[in-house]
Amino acid sequence: MAMPGRSSLALAGYAERAASPAVRLRDADYLHAGLTAAAIAYYLADDWRDVVLVMAPLSRACELLGRGPAVEFGARGTRDRSLAVMGYVEGADDGRFRFVRTW
Repeated sequence: MAMPGRSSLALAGYAERAASPAVRLRDADYLHAGLTAAAIAYYLADDWRDVVLVMAPLSRACELLGRGPAVEFGARGTRDRSLAVMGYVEGADDGRFRFVRTW
């Protein structure tokens, strides 16, 4: 069964949001679920650039959990995976950790 045409956007949204509870709860299962959603979204997307943006919070979540992003993602340049370049900052919502868009 094929997925609906805009499924990539929903999956990318999930991937983006999974990074915050991964850090907040110190639970790599959220990180892995986000990475899986991002990989599927990348495959389904009309424009892969919409999905690449959400990789920055997932990469930073890896670092904050003490996991090597290169192990989870493969090697990428430091600048290419920075939050600022992809339009995010670390923040808080009701005193709880959260990645926040700046775009």
